[in-house]
Amino acid sequence: MTAIYNNLKRIFPVLLMGFVFISNSVAQDNKPWYGKDCAVVLTYDDGLNVDLNNVIPALDSVGLKGTFYISDYFYGLNAQINKWRAAAAEGHELGNHTIWHPCDGSLPGRSFVKPDNDLNNYTVKRMDNEILAMNNFLKAIDGKSKRTFAYPCGDIKIHDSAYLEPIKNEFVAARGVSPEMLPADKINLSNVGCYGMNGQSVEDMIALVKKAMATHTLIVFLFHGVGGEHSLNVSVEAHSGLLHYLKQHEKEIWIAPMVDVAEYIKDSRSNSQQSRNDKGLKDYYKNYFNIGVAVSQRDLAGDEAKFILKNFNSLTPENAMKMGPIHPKENEYYWKDADSIVNFAQHNGLKVRGHNLCWHNQAPAWIFKDDEGMQVTKEVLLKRLKDHITTVVGRYKGKIYAWDVVNEAISDKPGEYLRNSLWYQVCGEEYIAKAFEYAHAADPAAILFYNDYNEINTEKREKIYRLVKSLKDAGVPINGIGLQGHWAVNEPSRAQLDRTFQKFASLGLTLQVTELDISVYPKEHNARERTAADADTVFSSEKENKQMEVYKISFELFRKYKNIISGVTFWNVSDKASWLDNFPVRRRKDYPLLFDKNLDPKKAFWGVVNF
Repeated sequence: MTAIYNNLKRIFPVLLMGFVFISNSVAQDNKPWYGKDCAVVLTYDDGLNVDLNNVIPALDSVGLKGTFYISDYFYGLNAQINKWRAAAAEGHELGNHTIWHPCDGSLPGRSFVKPDNDLNNYTVKRMDNEILAMNNFLKAIDGKSKRTFAYPCGDIKIHDSAYLEPIKNEFVAARGVSPEMLPADKINLSNVGCYGMNGQSVEDMIALVKKAMATHTLIVFLFHGVGGEHSLNVSVEAHSGLLHYLKQHEKEIWIAPMVDVAEYIKDSRSNSQQSRNDKGLKDYYKNYFNIGVAVSQRDLAGDEAKFILKNFNSLTPENAMKMGPIHPKENEYYWKDADSIVNFAQHNGLKVRGHNLCWHNQAPAWIFKDDEGMQVTKEVLLKRLKDHITTVVGRYKGKIYAWDVVNEAISDKPGEYLRNSLWYQVCGEEYIAKAFEYAHAADPAAILFYNDYNEINTEKREKIYRLVKSLKDAGVPINGIGLQGHWAVNEPSRAQLDRTFQKFASLGLTLQVTELDISVYPKEHNARERTAADADTVFSSEKENKQMEVYKISFELFRKYKNIISGVTFWNVSDKASWLDNFPVRRRKDYPLLFDKNLDPKKAFWGVVNF
């Protein structure tokens, strides 16, 4: 056994050199470890006194759990039963390492193997009986039935027969000694590989963890002596350094006992690829706020409909309820698409946000013109607005819980307060308050929002605040502020977004993020022509990581302000199609959402749900 680890120690520098050559073909979004970069299992063999005196206190000091493979062959286990029972009560795993730790004495470096404990003198039946007896002994200590096994010396056969095979169902997994890192779907649970430690520095061990993180694999550490008591030994200081590194990176690394990791792998294999992640996005946030999505009628059929039902509990019609599509002529309404979305939501128990009742874009030309093509008067335009809002809101009264009443009325120009739209040119500021009054009269129970973008910009934010405060102070029936959330990999910063929520929270109204997406390109606010640089539309790992970071920061702050944020809605279902594919540059593919074109979760998804 010593020879095995000495060989490993000699090849260790070669392993470290290989770390820098990790293939770029590694799938960066293949993160099955509860959304973390890798899984780490800390195993300790033989049930030594240093485990009780050095290792367990070190693990407990940082809140980590280890797996201890115990054999009655070493150092008087019976005298330490109460200590091992206490360790198990604290969440450490007690694993089966057989009663007598038999190994194949015929192999080089095995002079320590006594004839009575030589596998060559065993039968499979004898070995299995001793293993089962050890299981019963361990159950008497910790009361548990689920158990993992570690092959003594890494030997798995007796006379060419795999001795664990007849009783393999008694164990969740068995650990060997071959050094390997594998993804969850490649791991052989009957012989899980590990890296045996003997003299490695903390830097050596951290390098192994970093490789596992880069490759999204499982790494199992095998320790014997920690601070002495065994010829295969690492220092207390190096071991402690590893533990502290793992604790500091707990958001990226899943550290768990072998039995938990093996159970997770088995559970993941029992499901098909499509149903592997049964928990939808909305389920992670059921105690926080609604999770919505903007949809068209064509999204509500087939696999996409099932996907929407799994991940979202609120719908926003992307275009079907905007004034132009739903009211194309003065005496003509087009209800089909809007009705389909509302009916789908009603049938499946989803909420609906109405979007929107008054906007400078997608307003039909007729609403501003009289029969002779001249601009209408303020009185005519306000009457047409009232008729439109009364008809649309009235049709869906009790079916739509919230409306974006006025959309984007604030000017983007420095020094200009309200957008110089036709609404403003004809009616002045009054149209905004009137729209809220008309909507409230049509459905007094509906939650009414003012909705706008670039809300993180200091000047724009102050203008939005000014408008909403003036409406509230005047007694206008406004209930909430919609922050669209069309962001990018370079904005907002954590401080910028935090200040935004603080500012609007002071108004005492509910907030919703209404049109969330995060472009993988730096933010641009105006459309422009295509350039040569726009040819690079590859969703690189750099773009992916930057996007994930902005999504993580955003949702951390959403959760922080959960008492005032009642909903977060994504603008489109997946990267299959987004309005950003044509803005600010036409036909430049963007990847702004949490799900890729195949509806699979991206790295950003795990950043959002891993909290």
